[in-house]
Amino acid sequence: MNNKGFTLVEILATIAILGILSGIAIGGVQKYIEKSRQQAYDTLATSSIDATKEYVMDHPGVEQVYFDDLLEGNYIDNISNPKDNSSNCSGRVKVNTKKGSNGVLDDYTYNVFMCCGSDNYAYEYPKKKLYKTNNCKAHTYDISEIKEIKVLHVYPNDQTKLQLTNWMSDKKSGDERIKVIPVSIENFNNDPNSYLGDVGNWKIDVAVFGFWDCNASKDLSAKSSSVLETYMNSGGSVIFGHDTMTRSLNHPNFNRLAPYMNMSLDGGGYNRSTQVTIVRAGIFTEYPYRIGTQGTVLTIPSSHVTGQVANGDVWLTFSGVSQSSYAATVYLSTYKNNAFIQTGDHGGQATQDEQKIIANIIFYMKAKQDGLVSNNE
Repeated sequence: MNNKGFTLVEILATIAILGILSGIAIGGVQKYIEKSRQQAYDTLATSSIDATKEYVMDHPGVEQVYFDDLLEGNYIDNISNPKDNSSNCSGRVKVNTKKGSNGVLDDYTYNVFMCCGSDNYAYEYPKKKLYKTNNCKAHTYDISEIKEIKVLHVYPNDQTKLQLTNWMSDKKSGDERIKVIPVSIENFNNDPNSYLGDVGNWKIDVAVFGFWDCNASKDLSAKSSSVLETYMNSGGSVIFGHDTMTRSLNHPNFNRLAPYMNMSLDGGGYNRSTQVTIVRAGIFTEYPYRIGTQGTVLTIPSSHVTGQVANGDVWLTFSGVSQSSYAATVYLSTYKNNAFIQTGDHGGQATQDEQKIIANIIFYMKAKQDGLVSNNE
């Protein structure tokens, strides 16, 4: 009868102590799980680097190797999510090359960028940086979050009025997120600000010019060229089409904008082809269409270089033509937020390959404009 139970104070104290111990235990378990996940990512990163070393031996000069390339080429068996072993990891290995000390053998270093969707984490290696990101379900460099791109298509003649609109509405090679606003070059030249907007209040994301042989022999006006220059200086993106910039035509107001493409107009040759080769792979070649890796050949309507020499990033060159450098056989190049493409020579036609190239370059320009990708990706 004299046996006593715990008092309320003792019970509360016991619960409090158990809570503290549980909290310490849970915290320790969470740290252990996080450390294990980190180690799993490290292992996956080093495995992808080992596979990339073999890939580089077979593809000299490659700058980016995507996980898809490693899997498709059987350089690696699988790339599994460290959390649940599912095969939903995506990413790339950036290959950094420099001449070795003997001047013959190249030295390589590697950076891995990857993302495993169900974890909702992105990972960088060798920084060993693991972080949460809303874009993780696609790629660490994902630009799919772009929901709409307003594209001003300044067309040179009636045949091209709905040209870009139709290409981007093609379910096989267009993208409905690209909203095309067509305007004739005559109307644009008369009042460019009414279509572009003004500094701090631009109405469009990307402006597109050309897409017809010689741009139908039509140039910008001095006024529209000046407004376009202001637009580019403020971070706006422009895509210049075939023979907008060229010394062979009387296009002084287009030509004065060549420095914004880091392009010279007095070199190169006249190189015609119906095929182009990817000479540089990166985010542009991945989204919204994976158009290929370095060395992939794509089919286009017949087009050519007319003295243009690109000093920016050359992505595609004409196949089967002989020149001393990629720059002189340029089909597509970019510089900062702007692009030059040899689309439009053959009666304003475009193959499905070319339409995909155009969709990709529009997204790439918007992504660069928004700071989602850097100049070297």
